[in-house]
Amino acid sequence: MIAVSRPSDGSSHEHTQGIDRLVLILWTLLDAFEQVILPRNEARPFRLSHLAFRVTWGPWKALARRIRSEERRKRFLAYYGPLSVLIMLSFWDLALIFGFSLGWWGIREGTFAHRLYVSGSNFFTLGLSNPPVTDLERLVTLIEAGLGLAFLAVIIGYLPVYYGVYSSREAFIPRFQWAAGYPSTAGGLVRRCTQLRDKSLVPEVLMAIQVWAADVLQSHRAYKLVALYRSQKGNESWLTVLTTTLDAAALWITLPRDGPQFGSPATFEIARRVAQDLAGAFRLRPESLPADRLPRPDFQKLCQRLAAAGMELNDSEETEQKLAHLRGTYEPYVYVLARFLFVELPAWIEDTA
Repeated sequence: MIAVSRPSDGSSHEHTQGIDRLVLILWTLLDAFEQVILPRNEARPFRLSHLAFRVTWGPWKALARRIRSEERRKRFLAYYGPLSVLIMLSFWDLALIFGFSLGWWGIREGTFAHRLYVSGSNFFTLGLSNPPVTDLERLVTLIEAGLGLAFLAVIIGYLPVYYGVYSSREAFIPRFQWAAGYPSTAGGLVRRCTQLRDKSLVPEVLMAIQVWAADVLQSHRAYKLVALYRSQKGNESWLTVLTTTLDAAALWITLPRDGPQFGSPATFEIARRVAQDLAGAFRLRPESLPADRLPRPDFQKLCQRLAAAGMELNDSEETEQKLAHLRGTYEPYVYVLARFLFVELPAWIEDTA
């Protein structure tokens, strides 16, 4: 018989291991590049930053539910937003260190713990207790040290971007509360604008909301973790402002006797796009609400208050049906976002108690 030579198991194992470590390093670098250098909303099924978020946000919310004090629970939830960015950066660092430690497997003798130490020392440029000897060792050391310095630069430049986006979003909320009250309600926003009897006020308010909503859409799709940054105004989150905007725009579209308020359809479409796109960015499917946010008695009370403020209403049954239809196009999205982000949706009418 003729003997057929086969590759040794060790050679095949080393080849497979080399592919694994290369894939891990490239996968991590691609994720970091798309998140920082080229921010975009990619719906990749396996993404390290998404994995880091998924495995930490769920347990964090579970711990928050065990806190009885509402004030302490809010403070605890507020920590996660900034912390999530550090967690994501740490996941990238650890993945690269682990990938390069596998790279040292076929280059330097020793245990895996020793190779992991060498990889971490190179990545964080701590100085080597075991300097490289061969040309291949020197090349790997230079590559890993260079990536470590690059990630340090990323951290320095990345965090201010998040705080800039957060500050820009939050700066609008006090202005919005001036018109919508605190806590913000759609009924309060429409009633106050009606009472002032300034025809130019409502278009100005709607235009300011459009600019804010468009900015939130662009920034939060690129930097999704900013959505987890809690507002300093307690229950008044960016999602509260967005939902109140949608509610108020729906009222301005359906209730006025002489037709939709100028600017309200455009504001409604922009705000609805924000809710739909951000729900998709977090891979959330719209869900039906367990209870009606605006039952018929509350709708009638809302109409009475707006009529008393001087608004000429088209309060027919057809108007109520049209309002219900508009609500059905956005409420499932804001509801699933509220559940995911652990915030409460705003009421429709002001509490006068």
